[in-house]
Amino acid sequence: MTMHEDDRQVRSSMTHTAPGRTASVESTRDMGPASDLMVAPAGWRLSWGAVFAGVIVALAVHLVLNLLGIGIGLAGARTGAGMEWLGTGFGIWWTIAGIIAAAVGGWIAGRTLGSADRSDGMIHGLLSWAGATLVVAFLLTTAAGGILGAGMQQQAMGPLGEITGQAGGAPQQQQQPGQPQQPSQQQVEQAAGAISGAAIVSFVGLLLGAAAAAYAGRAGVTAARRALQEAI
Repeated sequence: MTMHEDDRQVRSSMTHTAPGRTASVESTRDMGPASDLMVAPAGWRLSWGAVFAGVIVALAVHLVLNLLGIGIGLAGARTGAGMEWLGTGFGIWWTIAGIIAAAVGGWIAGRTLGSADRSDGMIHGLLSWAGATLVVAFLLTTAAGGILGAGMQQQAMGPLGEITGQAGGAPQQQQQPGQPQQPSQQQVEQAAGAISGAAIVSFVGLLLGAAAAAYAGRAGVTAARRALQEAI
């Protein structure tokens, strides 16, 4: 009798514990997707596609605005405006065009981000501004390096032309205009002042461009949320 009673107790305990285990397993399975959905929106994801789109649009807008500024500036100089103000006006227009291009690129980055968090839009706007700034800086340094290389080559050809002119029996006075002239102290000070002013203006323009890109990225996310709400 005792053996049968033990078997009955074991079977009853198995029948009571088995549903409990299955229920606990099913409860954990049910809680798994819910916990994933709860944690997923809290993470931060970087969208390189949105950043690349913002960089491309910012570069295109900057190019178009600079072409417009060059056309207007040369047209004004042709009609009799002072040529000495052409460089200053182009520098101011370059700065304004950079700020506008940064804002447009940041808005595109935030609009194509696919996130509802406005802080993500600000970060992607800043990333698009940084990418466009690096590309423009690379192009400017490459162009400046080419100009400086051509100038140094021309200065190096001055003494060589003088030597060939003396070897050919040509008068030495014909080669004197081609010789490099030493800049005066006033010219050096003017060049240093122009470079300093351009650096300060560029610094202020870059800061304003970064702020415009961040704000525009936030506005792009807001526009995306509004469009989603209207679609629903």
